[in-house]
Amino acid sequence: MRRSTEYLAVLFAVCLGASAQSRQAEATNPSYPREVAAVKRIHVAGENPVTIPLFTPQATGLYRVSVFVLVTTPAGAGTYKVSVDFTDNNGLDNQEIFSVAEFERSSRSSVVVVNDIGGQTISLSIVPFGEPTGGYYDVYATVEKLRQG
Repeated sequence: MRRSTEYLAVLFAVCLGASAQSRQAEATNPSYPREVAAVKRIHVAGENPVTIPLFTPQATGLYRVSVFVLVTTPAGAGTYKVSVDFTDNNGLDNQEIFSVAEFERSSRSSVVVVNDIGGQTISLSIVPFGEPTGGYYDVYATVEKLRQG
């Protein structure tokens, strides 16, 4: 009986130590990917260019930006060009990710991965081209951190 109690005490101590090491490792090496921002804009007027700040990282890292645009009120005869703006080692950059028709109920989505420098905002730009005449759209975007540095 005494030997069983000793084995249980040793087993408990080993488990407790492993749990503490696991928590310490998690604190020093956070798990990725991890959502760092989510943005939703409803009923955006499509007549003027729009820039939506998504996230300003504290440190340089690799980020995945997912974007979905839904034209809710069609109008005009143009398109909306959607791009992600970020700053990498080469300076300010802009990556067009898709265009969506303004003249019909439609939607588009895309995912882009960017390397952004800490302190520099990742943003979304939506610019009407053609003949914008009163259409509206909804925008949903998520930013996930893939890794540090």
